[in-house]
Amino acid sequence: MARPGFSGIDVARPAKIFVPLCTAAILRPGRDVLDARSTWFLNVFGRLRPGETLAQARAGLATLSRSALEATVPRDWSPAEQENFRERTLTAESASNGMSLLRSRYDHALYVLLLVVGVVLLIACANVAQLLLARATARKHEVAVRLALGAGRARLARQTLVESLLVALAGAGLGLLFARWSSRVLVGFLARGGHGVRLDLSLDPRVLGFTVGVAVVTALLFGLAPVVRSNEVRPASAMRGTGRGVVGDARHGAVRGIVVAQVALSFVLVVAAGLLVGSFRRLDTEDPGFQRHGVLVVTADWSNLQLSGAEQQAFPRRLLDRMRRLPGVAVAGAAEFTPVSGTSWNEVVSADGRVPASPRDAILWFNGVTDGYLGALDTRLLAGRDFTPGDDSASGRVVILSRTAAHRYFDEPAPLGKSIRLVRHDTLGASLRIVGIMEDAKYRRMDEEMLPTAYVPLEQTGTGSTIRLTLRADGPTKTLIPEVTESMRALNPGIALEFTTLEDQVAASLARPHLLATLSGFFGALALLLAVIGLYGTMSYAVARRRNEIGVRIALGATRTRILRMVARGDREPDGGASGGIGDRRAEGVCGCMP
Repeated sequence: MARPGFSGIDVARPAKIFVPLCTAAILRPGRDVLDARSTWFLNVFGRLRPGETLAQARAGLATLSRSALEATVPRDWSPAEQENFRERTLTAESASNGMSLLRSRYDHALYVLLLVVGVVLLIACANVAQLLLARATARKHEVAVRLALGAGRARLARQTLVESLLVALAGAGLGLLFARWSSRVLVGFLARGGHGVRLDLSLDPRVLGFTVGVAVVTALLFGLAPVVRSNEVRPASAMRGTGRGVVGDARHGAVRGIVVAQVALSFVLVVAAGLLVGSFRRLDTEDPGFQRHGVLVVTADWSNLQLSGAEQQAFPRRLLDRMRRLPGVAVAGAAEFTPVSGTSWNEVVSADGRVPASPRDAILWFNGVTDGYLGALDTRLLAGRDFTPGDDSASGRVVILSRTAAHRYFDEPAPLGKSIRLVRHDTLGASLRIVGIMEDAKYRRMDEEMLPTAYVPLEQTGTGSTIRLTLRADGPTKTLIPEVTESMRALNPGIALEFTTLEDQVAASLARPHLLATLSGFFGALALLLAVIGLYGTMSYAVARRRNEIGVRIALGATRTRILRMVARGDREPDGGASGGIGDRRAEGVCGCMP
């Protein structure tokens, strides 16, 4: 019994049951994963001795690497592959935060989002700073009057600091509430495609400290501005109401610079968000070579049935025939795995009369499928024929190539009747005769180029005890699930089933670009909104400060268009402050000469 709360080392895929490693042969019959030296599936963990560092552990593993790898080198590999295996080095990484395939898949994307959020935070802080500076100018006269009446600077500082802290902490609190909600939305993005993800969404003290720290620093830097700026005001001018000595120039270079920086950063984010949204839209609308809608993928596992060799070989065909008889199933097929599911199988091949330019150029990507699979996915045959039930282990081995594979290996669109051969450790294997050419289709991911692929009959490759049934529905896809479940239970209740849709698999493959596009678009729009608010606040404040001047100009005959042009151009105010009273002789002189 594990201690409460322990769910394994994989932080995103918690385990509920732990079994000894030696039971792998029982849990996975027919798959010799423990004794197969070329099988990679184990993660080895250890705890450092007291006082030993990770660097020391790495040095020790590097010393042991040659002997450890020599003892485990796959004997059926070619000499070159064996030597490459021996030259590898064992190393160690910190597991203090556990291991996570999700982390490695999304770390770059999340770093990009962290940068975007940082820029938005900078814009928000600039917005607050700008508004507080404008507010400080508006309260300049008030602070000067308070000082003239005997108020101490410490008392004024305490008052303005409390006001600013209340505003800043209220904003930080709302931000934390939004973060709690948005983090759940983020996990929903990561768990697309029906794959469960469990992440710890509890409040991190470091995040809380950073949020509160930013709020307090912002309040300290800009909340005390009215008190600091009161040093610029002469006490006599404080008693003159709104005279020029109190007001000064209503436009400040610092405020203008902050507005310019806000707008510039906002447009950078908007452009970046537009590029990411465009990339996602291109991936989402690109033809993947198959029809993603209307296909139910049923993973059937019958490893617990203890079938004989002949029954095991015939069982996939039995399942497929039952699925084809179900009401609502238009076309049914089966495959070793389905597109963009994260599973792959590649082989080095040799084509008739072709010498590959490089080892990578000789790699062909395979999948084992049955007749009806291409029809269920609506993948077009460009030439030749589809597989038939007669393409089994007793017939000649055949293959269907994709368009890209045909051009790569034969430099012609339809090399029907020609053959390819598998190359296993420098030895030529069985010959596969080409009977069809199919349309290119996405293989591993939606964001990759079209790979050269080959389909071989499932009956000629063997399936083990698991297959993926692809069922194209006449109506809503998930309405087939009860029918499939009932049919499988009638055949044998020991068959384990798992359901998903091809559309969900495609969505899971696009989860990362979708996440980047959605969040970057949101933060870009938020940054632009903040910049617009800041610009509006600054312009509104400037116009309010120049209300007297604008009124005098209108009274002297200035048109609304000219006033708007003056404000939009940011024409300088007359010396002495436009918001001084009309009785101010300097203000009257300046205003009177410019209609």
